[in-house]
Amino acid sequence: MNRIKIIFIGVFFITTSNLFCQNHLDFISKNNKKTLSYKQGDKIGYAKKGFTIVETGILQEINDSIITVSGKLIRIEDIRLIGHRKKGTTLISIGTAAIAGFALGYLTLPANNSTAEKIVGLSISIPLFTIGEIIGWKNRVYNVSKKYTFKVSS
Repeated sequence: MNRIKIIFIGVFFITTSNLFCQNHLDFISKNNKKTLSYKQGDKIGYAKKGFTIVETGILQEINDSIITVSGKLIRIEDIRLIGHRKKGTTLISIGTAAIAGFALGYLTLPANNSTAEKIVGLSISIPLFTIGEIIGWKNRVYNVSKKYTFKVSS
């Protein structure tokens, strides 16, 4: 009799965790072109409606209408921007753009610089700018407030 109770309790806990656990958040495009999927443990960047900056964190918990990101509760309806984003992305993008712009301006614009200095300026600035743009593209956020609907599933 005790063995049946233990088996029943084990089956109950396994099915309730699988049936009632919400661990997947999908933003579905209204024109059915793209679906943005997030699960617990993902690093995400988000911004609330209004004029707010993009904050980053780890998605800890997903409920019907609220997500928890690094200990902060956020209503899903209040999210304006969301995307997979690593911490420090904005700083790296701005830094590479600033260094590329400085190298381009300092080494190529003065008329008294030699051709070798201008080539060095271009060979520094073009790859740095490209790296910054690739980092920005890989870690971008999407505007989900108008073009996407959300669905929470298990």
